[in-house]
Amino acid sequence: MSTAPAARPPYEVRIEATDQAPAGAAPETAAVRLIVQLPAGWTADLLQCENLRATLTVTGADSAQDLAEVLDGLLGAGALRGWARV
Repeated sequence: MSTAPAARPPYEVRIEATDQAPAGAAPETAAVRLIVQLPAGWTADLLQCENLRATLTVTGADSAQDLAEVLDGLLGAGALRGWARV
């Protein structure tokens, strides 16, 4: 009998524009850019955007540390220049 893999918990993530963000930076755009760069098999739901902050839930990471490493590698570079996890 085979057992299904354990479901991975969702993690709440907040990203915020830094002083390095381009003028007119929008949290909605940053959230979408982050979501499309997540590893295969990961999913995200956008919960809220306000001011220069977006809140999402991300599912698929093996651990909070795994999630943090991936997000920190994506944020602050390329299309996400000027965004950081808070």
